[in-house]
Amino acid sequence: MSRVKNSFFNILAGIVGTIISSVLAFIVRTVFIRVLGETYLGFNGLYTNILTVLSLAELGIGSSIAYLMYKPLAEKDGDKLAQVVQFYKKIYRVIGIIILILGLCLVPFLPVIVNLKNAEDLNYTALYLLYLADTVSTYLFFAYKRGVLVADQKVYVANIFDIIITTILSIFQIITLMIWKDFYLYIILKIAKNLTLNLVISLKVDKMYPSIHKFKEIAPLPKMERRLVWKNVYATSVRQIFNELMNSTDSIVISIVLGIVMVGKYSNYAYILSIVYIFFGGIFNPIQASIGNLSLLASIEKKNEIFNRLRFINFFFLSFCSSCLLVLVNPFITIWIGENYTLSFTGVIAIVGMLFVRQTGNCTTIFRLGEGYFRDYHFSPLIAGILNLVVSVILVNYIGIAGVFVGTMLGFGFQFILVDTIVTYKKVLSRPLSEFYLRWLQTILLTVGLCIASYYLSRLVRVNSIYDLILLFVVVIGFNFFALCFIYWRNDDFQYFIQLVKNFMKNLEEKNHD
Repeated sequence: MSRVKNSFFNILAGIVGTIISSVLAFIVRTVFIRVLGETYLGFNGLYTNILTVLSLAELGIGSSIAYLMYKPLAEKDGDKLAQVVQFYKKIYRVIGIIILILGLCLVPFLPVIVNLKNAEDLNYTALYLLYLADTVSTYLFFAYKRGVLVADQKVYVANIFDIIITTILSIFQIITLMIWKDFYLYIILKIAKNLTLNLVISLKVDKMYPSIHKFKEIAPLPKMERRLVWKNVYATSVRQIFNELMNSTDSIVISIVLGIVMVGKYSNYAYILSIVYIFFGGIFNPIQASIGNLSLLASIEKKNEIFNRLRFINFFFLSFCSSCLLVLVNPFITIWIGENYTLSFTGVIAIVGMLFVRQTGNCTTIFRLGEGYFRDYHFSPLIAGILNLVVSVILVNYIGIAGVFVGTMLGFGFQFILVDTIVTYKKVLSRPLSEFYLRWLQTILLTVGLCIASYYLSRLVRVNSIYDLILLFVVVIGFNFFALCFIYWRNDDFQYFIQLVKNFMKNLEEKNHD
């Protein structure tokens, strides 16, 4: 299958999976809030964020190892692939043990982090250990085999299994909450879901790539290559650790300064943000392997052409999502679970700014990692993480929860808008930095204009019921989409994607006639 077709199937499966998993997660979360309340929600949000920091969420190791798989997969070198997978497995086992040790070391500090005088009937230590078991099991059991599908541009296979198993387990979680109202059983089912998913994907990968079973019969990865991997792993790990710190310390700072209940309120916004992040990830993450494949074959002109088109689609959806989220999120939460779960409009502005800054770097990041530039400026996430933490801790005492998000925004800006852009434009594209920043500034001005227009437009619709909310969604989403289409209509990149859609619809129509 061609690189374009693989990318298409990966993106399609990613978007469909995002829609289905988001709907299921929304239903489960709604039942969770109705049955267990905001205190339990706060625990769920806090522990999830603590362990995201510890788990280092992929650690960036996937990118390092996947980069080693591109060549053996392209050349159908089964022995080399088996060597890489064997090493991948060992690294994941080491990570799992490290996470377990670090997680256990945090147990004595839980009373300080939780900041709740009355924990009701909850054993927050036992809950934390269950969350820790969920995270550790991911690394110890089969998760490394998903990396083969990612490197071979066939991650859609894993996404299909993810949709099926997530659907089944979500139904079980809903039944558990409604009948037994048991938080512990809810988490145990989450552990079961991850173990089942990893096992099923492992069996499928074994069937698709029988050569990886040879690792017991062949020599390990050569020492020089192992050293290169460890260097790349170190660089990407440092980067990802501080990226996840910027994502996850928000809840920890909020819990310590503002309390666990405020974490529960913010977790609803974090949940909605995660859907937006997954949407962007569904578009750009599958493309990284294609970029890695492209780096072996394409000219610098072709790379620039593809980068410009991806940058355009990223900025288009970024403007759209930022403007819509700003005016829709509070009315949505009010109708969904109540106005007492909403944050101030200032806080929402800061959250949208954080989203905008983080997603700005989607294209530069996938090109940087896809081309194998793991170690350039590998210290930068440390600076970004310190900047985030210091600013967040200072500002939260002056402007409340919005200060936490401003700190995170600055950290993301340093890493994604400054460092990744420098590496990608200088070493991959050989283009002046001013080209990117000019386009970015134009996108900022456009987004601000859309946000202001959407805000005043939203004030024309008074939301008192679900029907009012639907009307508001239609008005705001329709306005932003058609406004962006009108503004970009003569843009070459916009016309390129319009033509892609037309060709897809034409092919679909021809198949239906056949």
